[in-house]
Amino acid sequence: MIVEYKMLVNEEIIEFKSIGKFKENVLEFKDKNNKENTILIYFLEDIVIITQEGITNMQNTYKINEKTEGFYKSSYNINSKTYCYTKQLNITKNELFIEYDFYFDGEFSSNNTLLIKY
Repeated sequence: MIVEYKMLVNEEIIEFKSIGKFKENVLEFKDKNNKENTILIYFLEDIVIITQEGITNMQNTYKINEKTEGFYKSSYNINSKTYCYTKQLNITKNELFIEYDFYFDGEFSSNNTLLIKY
């Protein structure tokens, strides 16, 4: 399947298409901007967990109207707690939309929107 990834971070757009697979409520695909990284999206009842594994390892959890803790670890020895405050979370059969505030090291970093079509 083709996965279309589009993220708006403040006013910067990050987008790419990748080949992915969906199995047992998990969507898996490669990050085309960094082919060493694999992105896994876990679809739970009212929560979405997005992990990235490879050169950069991170995990963020999204639950509507909640601030959730995650982490960021890079091969450059940058390790930090992250937080996401989820404003909007919409999941349909072929699409995921999330609007959230992102915090890095406890400080507000950006307002983000993420749209993934699969």
